[in-house]
Amino acid sequence: PPLGGGGGGGRGPPLLPTPQQRPHQAGSSMMFGQRGGGGMMFQQQQQQPKGRIISSETKLFRVAKECKYTSVRVRSLPDIRSAKLPTIIDKSKTFEINEIQEGSDGNIYLKLKDRPGWVFMYDFDETRNMAPVKSKVLLQEVSASKQLGSGLPFDGQVVVAYNDP
Repeated sequence: PPLGGGGGGGRGPPLLPTPQQRPHQAGSSMMFGQRGGGGMMFQQQQQQPKGRIISSETKLFRVAKECKYTSVRVRSLPDIRSAKLPTIIDKSKTFEINEIQEGSDGNIYLKLKDRPGWVFMYDFDETRNMAPVKSKVLLQEVSASKQLGSGLPFDGQVVVAYNDP
């Protein structure tokens, strides 16, 4: 049978996508079209996990002073197992978020306001199926005093306590 067509029921060589079946974006998932006859659909999905939205307010955060890391890596989705993006948030910088979400894994995820990606609130335990370790806080909410302005070193900012719901 010709490449990309014919065959069925497991007979013949594996089918490759024809030009009409090339990947296209459909929401946040990547999909191939259906092939004729068999109705088989090829999918490669990376859908955003559904979590509970805690806040949709714009807030200012930083990497916690107590955090053992010098920076945190941004993830593509609010899930510890999602792809790492090339963006890194340095410990000396503040950043704005516009959503806080509790992930299905129990960690708290912050959606970056000015660029794509998510960061997570708690470190995780690789030996316990990536479970969040709530005693190891990676991020802190901060608030700049209006009299002092923004973009100041951390000494000019006040740390706001964050209580996990």
